[in-house]
Amino acid sequence: MKKLQMAVVFLVLAIVAPLPAMAQVGINVNVGVPMPPPLAVPGPPNVVVLPDSPDVYVDPDVNRDLFFWSGWWWEFWDGRWYRSHYYDRGWAYYNRVPSFYFDVDPHWREYYGARNWRGHPWAYQRIPNAQLQSNWKSWHANGYWQTSA
Repeated sequence: MKKLQMAVVFLVLAIVAPLPAMAQVGINVNVGVPMPPPLAVPGPPNVVVLPDSPDVYVDPDVNRDLFFWSGWWWEFWDGRWYRSHYYDRGWAYYNRVPSFYFDVDPHWREYYGARNWRGHPWAYQRIPNAQLQSNWKSWHANGYWQTSA
């Protein structure tokens, strides 16, 4: 009898345990919203942090604005915002302007080229993607980039 009870308990657990994992499956349907073309980058982006922004990183070598903020890659393309956890795949339409973008200076590329942020020397550092991915949370938590200009 105990073997039968144990078998029933095991069977119930085998059926019930996968339910939370199945509940995490998400479907993203973007009917009628074109996806941006793939980025032509030779490898993971090396970024710089933008001064006066809430931990916004950007790759100045890409001819499109490719931002990293709060664990997501962001791109504005064809009048729409897209985001992904990966710079090279998994893009999904984002139906509003991300909050970080309101703090991004539209002239950041000019400032980057001049190494001068709004009249002050800008000694930016190139940050390899692996370093960004492993440190962005702690950098945000401790205000690491608050004096980046």
